[in-house]
Amino acid sequence: MMASSKPIILFFPGAFHTTNAFMPVKTILEEKSYSCILSPNAPSLRNSDFTGVDLDTDVSYFRESVILPLLDDGKELVLVMHSYAGASAGGAVQGLSISERQAAGQKGGICGLICISAICLPAGFSIQEMLQMTDELAPWTIVDPEKSKVSSLGTFKAKARYSPYTDEAWKGKLAYLLCEDDQTFPVQLQQLFVQSGFFDIVESLPGSHSTFLDMPEKTADVIIKFIVAFGKEGGSS
Repeated sequence: MMASSKPIILFFPGAFHTTNAFMPVKTILEEKSYSCILSPNAPSLRNSDFTGVDLDTDVSYFRESVILPLLDDGKELVLVMHSYAGASAGGAVQGLSISERQAAGQKGGICGLICISAICLPAGFSIQEMLQMTDELAPWTIVDPEKSKVSSLGTFKAKARYSPYTDEAWKGKLAYLLCEDDQTFPVQLQQLFVQSGFFDIVESLPGSHSTFLDMPEKTADVIIKFIVAFGKEGGSS
């Protein structure tokens, strides 16, 4: 199947942003003739009382309600995943690469996964285990006294059922943007994520955890560089 245009860039925010945080980068990329879509936040991050949702809920939502409708419409996508989305959106892509979709006689597909200071979980691990978290939140976290039990930690205790980062189907289609001044996930931790997966394409910027807000122009340039490395600058190859 040949595509007549560049892939659509689909953005997934982390736990502390809405997708509007990607607007500066989205605007720059659209000026360079890329189509961009901002995914809604994960259900676990939109639930006011943080109950009844976890990582599996988010993975299922992103797969069934966000990604598959676009693929079934024949779209080719590049996913840009920040922070927590590396686990939630990353866990939603099993069997959805272009080559796997084509082999199954299906149209559309994902041509690459871009992680920005993202959590890359091996299958069978939880975020809590990967980050060695406890039930005590960081001192800078503001908690509603009425919700002091912080039941949202259930999201982080759920174990990943699937990881694209160790799946042979994604070799050559995984890219990581290291954020050198990140105070949330220090660059050393990000490098461990890179080393644990099939990340052949890696760049770095001297930005914070939200480098797409610190330096949107440079972030956009890196995203384009990744897309070119995926071999998708002008469509299917």
